[in-house]
Formats: sequence, structure tokens, C-alpha cells
Amino acid sequence: QCIARWNGTTWSALAPGGITLVNNILYHGVEQAIVRNGELVIGGHFKKAGNVQGTQHIARWNGSSWAAMAEGDVPDSVSSVNDFIYYNGDLFAAGEFKTIGNTQAKGVAQSVNNAWSSLNHPDAVAWALETYDSCGALSCDLYSAGEGFVNRWVCVTSVADAGKTHAWQVFPNPAANSVQVPPMFTRS
Repeated sequence: QCIARWNGTTWSALAPGGITLVNNILYHGVEQAIVRNGELVIGGHFKKAGNVQGTQHIARWNGSSWAAMAEGDVPDSVSSVNDFIYYNGDLFAAGEFKTIGNTQAKGVAQSVNNAWSSLNHPDAVAWALETYDSCGALSCDLYSAGEGFVNRWVCVTSVADAGKTHAWQVFPNPAANSVQVPPMFTRS
């Protein structure tokens, strides 16, 4: 349920289990996936993956079974994990949460040594993470966007800039599967 595998010809379920939705709300489920250490890591709004404990809103698939993340899951049933990105070799997760694993972290967390770490994100809801090479013009290269600041990207990699936002235009708006971020600086 809610996730399948394509072998080039047909779709099949990821057995055993699949995704159990929170209260069977149909528009919930898997929001994002990323490959990490040869495993598929999924995030979204779901109760558990493959009936495995500790997989609420985030889980990993090793090709044959579901498992909990070493870092922990998101314990609040109304929360979600909406996006993942690798930045400087580390995995970052964005979502609607105030706690992830055993860590108090609003909206964005970083995986460090198999534990979630807070980045002091200013909002509890983040929908997207993206990198931007500012060529040293800004002290930030990783941004988040979310409710209340959809077209204002918040710096999540510089403590000094954590409260600052940068106005960017996102095309197309509203966005579907991808966005284009116009360059803020011209290189000569």
C-alpha cells in the first residue's frame, strides 16, 4: 500500500507490509525518497512501514524489508517528513515536526553520527530543502522553504543567518515537480 517497485515492465508491492496510513487518510503517504548507503529512505505522513515499530513518518528499505532509522522516527502522529537532501555529505530532513528521534528540532534536522541534530530552524514546518552555490557572496548554501515563507528561503547552514531570509522568485509558481531558481549574482 502507498509504495511500489518498477522492474522496467511491471509494478509490484514492496513486501512485506507497505505503508500504513495515519487514520487511513488517503492523501497522506510517502512524500519523498532518497538513497542512502544503498538503502531507500522514505519520508512522509504515515503511521509505519511494513508494520515495523519506530518507522513513523520515516523509514528505510534495504531491498527486502523495512527497518527503522538508527536516528529515530518522528513520534508525533500529526507530523510529517517532506523532503531530504545531502549537503556536505550529511543527510538533512525537512518536514512538519518539533521532535525527530530524541531531538527537539523544528522543521529541519541533520543526521550526525546516526542521531538527528537540531539546526535551530525558525519554523516548525519546512516543505523543501535546496542548495545554492552563492560563490561566497552569501554565508549560506543550504536553504529551506515552507509554510509562511514559501517564496522566502531560510538559511539553515549559518547560525548567523538563521533568522535572515532571502527573497527569491520560484518558477513556475505554483510549482509541480521541480522549480528553477534564477541566479542572484552574475558571474563575469
